[in-house]
Amino acid sequence: LIGSGFTAAGDLETATSYFTETLQSDDDHLPAMLAMAQLSELDGDGPLMLAWLQRATASDPSAPEPRLRLARYYVMTADFQHAEELAEPLVQSSPDDPLALEILGLAQLGRGRYADAGRNLGNAIRLRPDAIETYVELAVSQMALNDVAGATQTLEKANEVQPDHLQATAMLASLTIRSGDLQQADAMIDHLLALDEVSALPYTLRGDVLTARHEDAAAARAYGRAAELSNSR
Repeated sequence: LIGSGFTAAGDLETATSYFTETLQSDDDHLPAMLAMAQLSELDGDGPLMLAWLQRATASDPSAPEPRLRLARYYVMTADFQHAEELAEPLVQSSPDDPLALEILGLAQLGRGRYADAGRNLGNAIRLRPDAIETYVELAVSQMALNDVAGATQTLEKANEVQPDHLQATAMLASLTIRSGDLQQADAMIDHLLALDEVSALPYTLRGDVLTARHEDAAAARAYGRAAELSNSR
């Protein structure tokens, strides 16, 4: 669609006019409805985004993309039950769709179904091994099941895929502190600071290391710095 070029260029007003005219000519034009949902998201209008996704889904109930996008919306808004109800049939019909697997896994994670979430997120990684965020999500499900070894292995794989990913490195550093390897944790924290010196995360982790070493005054200073950075953002 020509309007997609306007969207990519950041000209949301022109894109909106283009897709509005398209829908005036054909009110069941599915790509235009999905484009309007995307434009609403870019404009920060969640309710309008939802309305367009619901309209797109109703216009063609057999089309997977509107249902997938609607399920993603429900995950984003923490409506995990509706997300799971939409995503589960999509996975059943397309078990090799990594995005559907990830969305279903996130919905199950949000509902506290950690084993199911881990299975689906693991399958999503198998199909799309470079999706760094999915490793983090899988590690969260593993930690919820107290599978520290599994979460550590998942985050180590995430670091192989993308060594500079802030959240994955921070989570791995936290698990390393729990294991008692404070020297290795220090090295990870130094790496985090090199990645983002104004993030509160490394200072919180540094405080945890210092607390484990019973260096309470230094730990308090690290936690204080973390609080300052959190409040400044």
